Amino acid sequence: MKLQVKLNGQNQALDASPDASLAEVLRSLHLFSIKKSGQNGSGSSCTILLNGKPVPGDIIPIAVLKNANIVTLEHFMQTEDYKDIKEGFEQEGINLCGYCNAGKIFTAWDIIQTYKRPTAEEIEAAVSGMSFCCTNKKAYITGIRRAILLRTKRIGNMRNGRR
Repeated sequence: MKLQVKLNGQNQALDASPDASLAEVLRSLHLFSIKKSGQNGSGSSCTILLNGKPVPGDIIPIAVLKNANIVTLEHFMQTEDYKDIKEGFEQEGINLCGYCNAGKIFTAWDIIQTYKRPTAEEIEAAVSGMSFCCTNKKAYITGIRRAILLRTKRIGNMRNGRR
């Protein structure tokens, strides 16, 4: 099956079996931030952004991806939004294990995009199904709130002509 998608900001033709998972196809393209989780979508190691929302790439068949916008962690790590999240996490002493990076980072980004000023309770609800093996849940929530402040400051500075 052949189909067109936007992958990491570039038009890309995908050619694979219709039942191949997005994770398999991305790994065949040497995009290794998406891990083989084997958890049928329940782990966060296979998370990508699909049309602006974090989803588990290991349960998405490519047959449903015509004209989809796909962003992997490799690409997202080059953005200013990533830098805000990374700094917010660092301020809280969060060091992700490498296995769950995509899930934790894309979930933080989704929260930041969804809420202008989320409360701790809203963030708590948004992360309620996540596993916190490599980091403390409270620190993660505070790290997201710090990232929001950093992003707000950065955007305010850009609007005022400062970098």
